[in-house]
Amino acid sequence: HASGHWNIVTGSAMMGCYPCGVYHAGDPQSAAANALELAYHYQRGFDVHGAAIICAAAAEALRPDATVESVLEAAIEAAPADPVVYFNRHSPRDARAHLRGALAAVEGCPDVLAARKPLYEGYLEYNGQDPWEVVTYTLCTFKVANGDVWQCMLGGANIGRDSDTIANLSAMLAACLQGTAAIPEHLLS
Repeated sequence: HASGHWNIVTGSAMMGCYPCGVYHAGDPQSAAANALELAYHYQRGFDVHGAAIICAAAAEALRPDATVESVLEAAIEAAPADPVVYFNRHSPRDARAHLRGALAAVEGCPDVLAARKPLYEGYLEYNGQDPWEVVTYTLCTFKVANGDVWQCMLGGANIGRDSDTIANLSAMLAACLQGTAAIPEHLLS
């Protein structure tokens, strides 16, 4: 577990571990547990929890009767139950409350591009690659897009900051939820 402790803070664990969600399709708890183990090889702190959150969401999205809401709830359930000490904060932070607050902040956004304003106003971190920001923006983009692959790609790519990761992860969740038929034809040719 010590091997990743001195790597820079990024969302790389989320990108590298999401296949745990596919491997554990329909089982968010096992996906999150495996993601934590793998992520510790090259990250630490909330970076590994971000991977668990994304993997749990992907596993839930692959359940046949999954919904956008059930995917988001699985993600929140995979977040640490206790407040997390984070190096740039003076007091521990409640990840579940943070995610619920961000999801509430984008409620009613008319489209994925409109989500940027409330996210920048309340959920901008010190660095665009910060895992708190990446996982938050990913889940919020997925929510506002209502699990639509193209809208997740569009919203993630235009959110700014770590936009390639956010577009990738939110569209991956949408594709897991909707199936490959939901991927726009022009992207496949």
